[in-house]
Amino acid sequence: MESRAASGSRCLLTAALAFLVAYTLQAQSDAGFAWPDSLPWRSSWQQLPADCTLVLEDDLSIRLRNIKAAYLAFHYEHHKVVRFGDVASIKRYGPVVLPESLDPPFDEHGKPYTRLETRPYPLLFNLRVDHFTARVIHADGTWTELPIATRAAHGFLANPVNMQATMSITHYPEGIMPGDVVEYRWKYMLPWDTNAPYTSGWRGSRWVDNWTRLANWRIFFHQGLPVAHQRTELRYHAKHGVELAGEAPTRIERVGDERTAIWEHMDLPGCMDELNGRPADDLPFASIFLQADDLRYQRRERLSGMPVTQQPWLQAIRRREANALWWRRVSMKRVPDRQNMLIKRFIAKECAGIPDSLGTRRMEVLHERIARDFEYESDRDWYMDLDQGLPRMGDQVNEERIRDISRYDLYSKLLNALRLNHVTAYVLDKRSGRLDDRFIGPMTDNEWLFGVRDGEEMLWMHPKRMRNGWFANELPFYWEGTSALLIDLRRLLVDDPSPPLFITLPKGDPRANARGIEHSIRVKLGDPDAEGETRVFLSGQFSTLGRGAFLGDRSDSTVHPNYGHLPARLPGATISRLAEPELSADAPFRYRELESIRLSNFCTGPMSDVVTIDLRPFFAHAVPSSFEAGARHLPFNWDFRQLDRIIVDLEFDQAVEIMDRTRLQEDIGSPGARYLLEATRIDACHVRIESRFEVLREREEAGDVEAIAAMLRAMNDPDRRLRVRVSSMP
Repeated sequence: MESRAASGSRCLLTAALAFLVAYTLQAQSDAGFAWPDSLPWRSSWQQLPADCTLVLEDDLSIRLRNIKAAYLAFHYEHHKVVRFGDVASIKRYGPVVLPESLDPPFDEHGKPYTRLETRPYPLLFNLRVDHFTARVIHADGTWTELPIATRAAHGFLANPVNMQATMSITHYPEGIMPGDVVEYRWKYMLPWDTNAPYTSGWRGSRWVDNWTRLANWRIFFHQGLPVAHQRTELRYHAKHGVELAGEAPTRIERVGDERTAIWEHMDLPGCMDELNGRPADDLPFASIFLQADDLRYQRRERLSGMPVTQQPWLQAIRRREANALWWRRVSMKRVPDRQNMLIKRFIAKECAGIPDSLGTRRMEVLHERIARDFEYESDRDWYMDLDQGLPRMGDQVNEERIRDISRYDLYSKLLNALRLNHVTAYVLDKRSGRLDDRFIGPMTDNEWLFGVRDGEEMLWMHPKRMRNGWFANELPFYWEGTSALLIDLRRLLVDDPSPPLFITLPKGDPRANARGIEHSIRVKLGDPDAEGETRVFLSGQFSTLGRGAFLGDRSDSTVHPNYGHLPARLPGATISRLAEPELSADAPFRYRELESIRLSNFCTGPMSDVVTIDLRPFFAHAVPSSFEAGARHLPFNWDFRQLDRIIVDLEFDQAVEIMDRTRLQEDIGSPGARYLLEATRIDACHVRIESRFEVLREREEAGDVEAIAAMLRAMNDPDRRLRVRVSSMP
């Protein structure tokens, strides 16, 4: 039960946030903007089709002001002219979220699948909006300023020490109608560090600011809407140490030490929001490295003691891995410390029978014990400073739990207790991009894997963040085959100045990605209810992504919910297990379960005539629920190669005749996938329906969009009903 002190702290925090929101909105409303006298109407805009939605002009200016970290600030000024052709475009693209997303693929990483339609925005701090205004430009030379409604939102970004509140404000121009040409102007500022210089030392880890997020970032030029003319400029000083990568600027202007990098584009297609696209793989972007004059990015050389500048991303990694050497020393001491003794007792118990010489096997056993059986604690109260207790990792393993604050330290302590050298690999969801020398990112919220040598290969382990974790060498599809930033503790300790190392993570056998759900249902004509058995088989990625739902946990929220489809969620279903589930800890991590199922109101219609059975809820393939063919520019990406079979086997108590079986017959595909639906009359009382989806190739070209759309329409057809009647024929 939550303590009164904790409850009071939450109330104070809520009140403080509410005051901050009100203050920010008031400050924004007080800031004015004077529209220029000259109107930007162009006669060519009258030639646009009535339903055309197009960004006519897009001009973004980013300016880095001041040199010292205590005063450094990012100023964003944006001028945009948009012609809206329909209500749907107004609803989706009329509102503007500040700070704006310049890197939608990265800003969406980790977002729940069910919220992918919401507009992305970056997790940044201490936003100050100088002005935001919009007006409708008329062809007769007049214009009308639009009223702006605002809504502020706070999120929380965790770092190794605490959680900090991020800030965003959504602006809703009111009164936009189809056919309007709307001119937007907004300006806002993001400070590098609001609390400088007080956070330049050890306090910096507790007062996180934009200095953890803006050292390396990307700018994408494409948008969700097509853009006729786009111009982006970045203004900075030579002392900012800015390095540009990715797409080269159209030109760089130099005036003394001032630099202005300019990118200019014409006729950009609106493809950033294309379903199952991966913009970071197929669209150009600029990557910016900033080496600010910040003491947090300096370290002392071990021998001379001279200050040496380190990569900004390395600061976050050093903070997380700072205790690795300490855990190595603790593992070697002979003092009978209680927490250390509990760790050793846990190792001895779980690794009984495995010789000390097989350290990798011993660690694999420990990891899989944690992944399978330990409870996971999110430690939200600890991050919010409501719980200030010590981690006590010995007590954790003794009580079979793993705390979020101990995910790195616990594994580091176990590895050092086994005398195993290890590395960490920092990963990025491949749907968001690729880690390389052009883009490393802030590294404050990237996930990581522990790796130990296993013969000629590596054994990879992920400290879990849900109730049910992944086994050794089990990786979700969005990490498989991706580039990972490799951190070797030995190189970290000796301050190795070599460039960062990147490795490619392994991929599992795609032939093992299979799911089979078979329902054997007995139907008595005249009774609306039915009962039977359900067999579930998950293998490969289907097990990795979805078995948590069968084990009392949630499935991976960043992927399609149907990977965690449960027979218990069928309409009117009541489920009970007939046997203990079978789960293999070795690839391809097969999971089997046998259930008893009872379905209420399974049969509808007059029982003396035609009986209707709705089969659509059974066909829970993990595909987009809606997809319309149209002009597409990015390739379409399936999640992974797979075979997904769902079978509904019906045994009636009387001979039946199938009505309109063509509604349950389908054979359609695209160059990379195929869908088969088939209803078979096995005998007079036995009907079998199979829905089979197979992905043969992950990547489909943009020109195949018509075939993909036709297949998805067939898979999502709501009228998949079996109609039967009592047959007079045997």
